[in-house]
Amino acid sequence: MGYRWYYDFDNFEDFYVCLPAVRHGTCFEFMGCLVKFYTLHDHEILFEVKDNSLSKKDAEKIFERATKLLSILFALPLYGGNTYRGQIHNQLNTNQLLAKKNRDELKYIEKKVSAFKSVRPFFDDMTDLMVVAYSNLYRYREEDAFVYFFKVIERIAKEYYITYMQRHHTKATTTNNKNVLRNFLDTYAMNQLGVKMTPDMLDRKVDLFYKELKIEFYGSVFNKMSLFVNREDISINVQQISKLVKARNKLAHGDKVEKDELDRLVGASEYLALQMFSKYFFRKKYEDIHLKSYRYQYGEEVF
Repeated sequence: MGYRWYYDFDNFEDFYVCLPAVRHGTCFEFMGCLVKFYTLHDHEILFEVKDNSLSKKDAEKIFERATKLLSILFALPLYGGNTYRGQIHNQLNTNQLLAKKNRDELKYIEKKVSAFKSVRPFFDDMTDLMVVAYSNLYRYREEDAFVYFFKVIERIAKEYYITYMQRHHTKATTTNNKNVLRNFLDTYAMNQLGVKMTPDMLDRKVDLFYKELKIEFYGSVFNKMSLFVNREDISINVQQISKLVKARNKLAHGDKVEKDELDRLVGASEYLALQMFSKYFFRKKYEDIHLKSYRYQYGEEVF
């Protein structure tokens, strides 16, 4: 006895054809359930929970957690849509058809997630936003997909900034930064402006300038995104980040973004959301945890 959840890949528009790049019959355990792929004819994924002591509601929570996270790892819409649940008798068994590297990464991710405590609610929120973003993307609702990918980017950037400030802008760091600024202002005032200040005057100006500099360099969404990208070595330039922010602002005010530009921005926002999600929660580049998949648009591979 147990529970199964079937996913048949028929819940998105024909514009995209999406396939997980795994061998037919691949079966592994992940997040408390077995996952088996059928890829020869009618593509389907079967999820199974063996524990017959669980209620159906508890089993569904396990399915939900596994399918949402696998959606992100494959970058495919594996959650929601046409699913069927029911009790089972013949149980699945794991095999070694999934590449060892991928099996190791799944174990690493599962271990990290199981250790989440205070960050768990934030992780669940970001996972939900990513799933909604993919649901919109594969239904070709590009504006909505972009907005939800951007929400992931924005919220992770803000959380990262808070942690960064707590860890790196300590009292000692602030004192050192102010000393550097004091020396600069003292020299600049004397050499460029011809003004000599008292120590008290200089201290007041240092406090004022330091406060304003922090606002100027950390205050905007762009700055927080730039902080994350630079410190975590993500391959996206600041001009692209600026375009993402400007497009988000246009859409938020009801303005339209040209289709060709929106196509490019959706791709950039998906890339950045995946990288930031992976770096923030798993301390790895997305390429290191990605389970290979294919996305075809009118017969041409686009992912």
